[in-house]
Amino acid sequence: MAKPLTSDDFLERYAQGERDFSGCNLQGIIVVQTHLPGLNLTKADLTGAVFYMVNLAGSCLQGACLRDSNFYRAKLPQSDCSQAVFAGAHFASADLSWCNLTGTILRNAVFRLADLTGVILHQANCQGVDWVGANLSKALMQGVHASKAMLTNAILSGANLRGANLTGANLVNADLAHACLDYAECEEADWSGANLFQASLRHANLRQGHFFQTQLLPADVQGTDLTAVNWEA
Repeated sequence: MAKPLTSDDFLERYAQGERDFSGCNLQGIIVVQTHLPGLNLTKADLTGAVFYMVNLAGSCLQGACLRDSNFYRAKLPQSDCSQAVFAGAHFASADLSWCNLTGTILRNAVFRLADLTGVILHQANCQGVDWVGANLSKALMQGVHASKAMLTNAILSGANLRGANLTGANLVNADLAHACLDYAECEEADWSGANLFQASLRHANLRQGHFFQTQLLPADVQGTDLTAVNWEA
């Protein structure tokens, strides 16, 4: 593996006009409050990197490794992060709106209060992800694996979760108005206080779910499995 670039070397090369850092070893790099839009970080190794309040709008991180990195309040709108590894990464309060996260590995990553409006998360591995208070409105999450995910107070209005796996997920007080959860696997999920106004839950598995103070109707529950659902606290 190539020797890691230092933070100073990375910023100096950027200042000289370089934008292509594909395949570079950027492990542990620290960048703070800097404007770096349009970077090519394809397959770069950003393990343990810190990009605190950095603007990376429109960057390409296809196949990059961001394991255990910290992107607190970073801006990555309209970036391509497909097939990247985000396991254990922290993106609290970050802007990832309209990003492509297809096929990413997000296990145990933190996206608290992040803006993920319109993100594409097709077939992403999101087991145990922390999306508390995050905005996932209009997100495309078909087939996402998000068992044990934390979605308390998250906004998922208009999101497409068709065929998603939300087994054991925490959706307390989440806003799922007009969301599509057709054929989703949601066994033992907690929907207490959630807003499911005009959501589509056709043929979804809601077995042993918790629905305390949840208004399930007028959601579409045609063919939905409500076996052993708990309506009480």
